[in-house]
Amino acid sequence: MQKNKLVVVLGTILLAGCGYHRTMYFNAPSAQRSIEVSKSGVSDELGARFELVAKGRRVLVYEIIQEAYIHFVHVYWNTDESVVAVVSRGYDRINFAWDIKADVPIPFDQVSRAVAQSLASAYQLDPTVDALEWASSDEARERFIDKYPHFGLVHHQRR
Repeated sequence: MQKNKLVVVLGTILLAGCGYHRTMYFNAPSAQRSIEVSKSGVSDELGARFELVAKGRRVLVYEIIQEAYIHFVHVYWNTDESVVAVVSRGYDRINFAWDIKADVPIPFDQVSRAVAQSLASAYQLDPTVDALEWASSDEARERFIDKYPHFGLVHHQRR
């Protein structure tokens, strides 16, 4: 009997960690929409999801179905918030864009210049720096952690 109780308790604990849990979120300027990043409660190896959330509706706009260590995210919203684009760095370099009105992905190239300008502005980068390349740097990671300490990412040991 004791063994069965132990199995039930351990099973419940393990299942509680399953599924996806929001780890980061980025509100649109109007606060009417957001991009939420959710990762597996069990392990980074089980992936991550990027969801567009608006008025109680959730749309999966991008999914990583492999190991998903993420240490930098920048979200761009165009002026009327009809397009959102995401630059994410970690084990993978991810760039994607979504047309909110049409509810479909669009080529990132259509907004890459605006995204780069937004990124450069958000992090006050020198105009000579390629912002999308910079997003992959250790400096970007460290500055992201400083900007969003509530996401719980930790600094690598600084030299």
